[in-house]
Amino acid sequence: MEIKDITNELNEVLTRNYDAIEGYRNAAANIESPSLQSFFNDQAIERTKFAVELSSEIILLGEQPVSEGSLKASAHRTWMDIKSALAANDKKTVIEECIRGEETACEDYEDILTKPLVAGSNLRTVLNNHKRQIQQSISHLKSIEKVG
Repeated sequence: MEIKDITNELNEVLTRNYDAIEGYRNAAANIESPSLQSFFNDQAIERTKFAVELSSEIILLGEQPVSEGSLKASAHRTWMDIKSALAANDKKTVIEECIRGEETACEDYEDILTKPLVAGSNLRTVLNNHKRQIQQSISHLKSIEKVG
């Protein structure tokens, strides 16, 4: 796999992280539950950290990282569904949509991790750490969902 191919895929993952940052900030600002506000704010902070790490890895590979999200296709639908659920004050739907968004993000990470990456780089470790943290977020959201 060429470096340019790797950085293009990394930029796609980075773009999704920017979308998630915006979605979580919006959710935190519009949900009434203080515990969910805190969780959503924490997720926005964590995704900001992911974005910084991904940007650094892209730069180390000699390419330019994207600087904003896309809000296109499935990412857009997920975050718009969250916005609609927030407007209806539907906590259950907000949580379900967050789970769906996180599962999509996890799939993005799984996909890039199946590709041959740059040998000797820190990239695989960074991606695995992000994926693991996203999986933990999914577990946490599912536990909140069960409690209702």
